[in-house]
Amino acid sequence: MKKVRIVIICGCLEDGKDGVGDYSIRIGEWLQAHGVDVQYIAVNDSYVDPSGDLVGKLKRLSSSDTWENRFREIQSVLDSFNPTFIFLQYVPYAFSKKGIPNGFVRLYGQLKSEASRMAMIHESYIDGDLSVKDRLISHYQKKALKRLLTREPKGRVFTSTKKYQAMLQRIGVKSEILPLFGNIPFAERSEPKQIQTGTKRGIYFGAPPKKENFLTFSNGLNHASERFELELKFCGRPTRNSEAFVEHLKNNCSKVQIVKLGEMDAQELSKTFFASDFGVSRIAPDLIGKSGASIAMLEHGLKLWVPLAKSKQEIDVEVGFRRELCFASFDELAACHTSFAPESNLTNAGQIILKTLEDN
Repeated sequence: MKKVRIVIICGCLEDGKDGVGDYSIRIGEWLQAHGVDVQYIAVNDSYVDPSGDLVGKLKRLSSSDTWENRFREIQSVLDSFNPTFIFLQYVPYAFSKKGIPNGFVRLYGQLKSEASRMAMIHESYIDGDLSVKDRLISHYQKKALKRLLTREPKGRVFTSTKKYQAMLQRIGVKSEILPLFGNIPFAERSEPKQIQTGTKRGIYFGAPPKKENFLTFSNGLNHASERFELELKFCGRPTRNSEAFVEHLKNNCSKVQIVKLGEMDAQELSKTFFASDFGVSRIAPDLIGKSGASIAMLEHGLKLWVPLAKSKQEIDVEVGFRRELCFASFDELAACHTSFAPESNLTNAGQIILKTLEDN
């Protein structure tokens, strides 16, 4: 195929601090390795000052600058780079602390470029049983997203799960599934993991579950600890909610050994995954496809316990990647003695994007 130039636009590009930013870099690096010229623009980055960071292929524009100044910088990049495609990575809260990104939507619609447009909708709008305030936020999020996408009727829209696809369909937006991949590259393993029949070593990675689900997790762990010795390690940035979750488990799961590891670099985290027997998903099966933490554990070959799953049948319907590694029942997980090799989902996603570039 002829040389393709693509601009990837997201909110923030601070390494290890923003999941969508990490996603953008990884997919961009994969595309570059396959002959695509890539430029990155972070348009609402709180980790840079108003002067921005405009070095090389990474253009990082400060969230404290005016949208007008940021518009000029983005337009300048488009004028000089002359992209074939603009690939937007969309999360409403990435472009607005309140989750209503009207400033960005207005700016995006004013950009002048002959490039074809694509969008990956990582999150569309808040949904479910909402308060009056959240219903209002959801209403304006829907309006902003429709305004953003309907301006480009020929643009390709992607999202990561069937649930998000249905949410987009409800506001009149047709989308395709683009599988998510994890942001934790595989560390080199000096020796294969030893299968042990004693303690089951688990890992919990990422944000805590909702507070109303704490009991589901502690009850599940208590049931499992009646049959197995359990060790559960917690990895990730400590927050007030994550500390509350760990304390809840410590107070309610006396037979489970709880270990807090905190934040770790990608290499150490990968090694910890490889040394573990299972992972724990914080969310239900219909959202596993958008959970970078769950996907990263599955990519490392970890069997995944899904406490919020109603059944294995629900998992088989909702989970698109390595569903054979996912279990609603801890007993069924423990009874599975198969070892699973690492398998990245990055290539699957990259090939779909390459196909899109070739088709346009």
